[in-house]
Amino acid sequence: MNINEVDTNSSRVCHSLGLREQVSLDIQTKINEYRSDKIGLRLIAEKMGINEKTLRRLIKKENRPTYNTLLKIYRVLLGTQNDSLVIELAPEVVREEILKSHPAGIPQSVNHSLDVEAEIKNDRCFAELYVLAGCGMITKDLVQFRLGQMGIQTMERMLKMNVLSRAGENSFVLGKNQAPLSPETLANLGRDLVQRYFKADHCDESGMNFVGFFADGVDDDTYEKWLKIDEEAFHKKVALTRNMKGLGTKSAMTFMVTELLR
Repeated sequence: MNINEVDTNSSRVCHSLGLREQVSLDIQTKINEYRSDKIGLRLIAEKMGINEKTLRRLIKKENRPTYNTLLKIYRVLLGTQNDSLVIELAPEVVREEILKSHPAGIPQSVNHSLDVEAEIKNDRCFAELYVLAGCGMITKDLVQFRLGQMGIQTMERMLKMNVLSRAGENSFVLGKNQAPLSPETLANLGRDLVQRYFKADHCDESGMNFVGFFADGVDDDTYEKWLKIDEEAFHKKVALTRNMKGLGTKSAMTFMVTELLR
């Protein structure tokens, strides 16, 4: 299937559809290419890295997909791992939803690969280097100091995979091949980095770090408000880094989870 044909047809025929309707139609159209819905659903779920139950709910228009889910879906539907191209070719309602979270767009040189995500899932050293490089340039000396010879070997493998690229003779930044990062991977990555880097003694001093935990019985409306507060706070944090005045030499992380205890 030609990606231009997908885009042209979707935009022409489905211009007036809402987000849920557009996504449902596009997924079902892809499933119809297979000899049975069951087989088609299973195969495209694997390709997208999305749970089959989630895809079923999206087809039934029960849930509204997040921007990250939209990228996973349309990378497969449009046949490209380049998110800039996905935004360019996706139906208008999908494009607008993605750009709400990426108002500045996505670099055209970036490709997203499930192989890179698999490495992050299975190799803590790989995952840590990926995050550190995402915070800014890293050096061979830094990798040696923090992660030893295993870190150097992993760094060399990441270079071969184009996950890292050279910024200088002994300095590196993230390369063109990056990970889409599923919610499961994000949760595991956050947990591992908290275990490695969280410093409880710094909580005794103001302005060093932050940790909080709260649990209580809540109704549906309160829980939805919690989620909205977290989402808004996250986007505000990200927006601060989009301003060059907010960038610096400190590598920092923020990890947020709100979940039902059931």
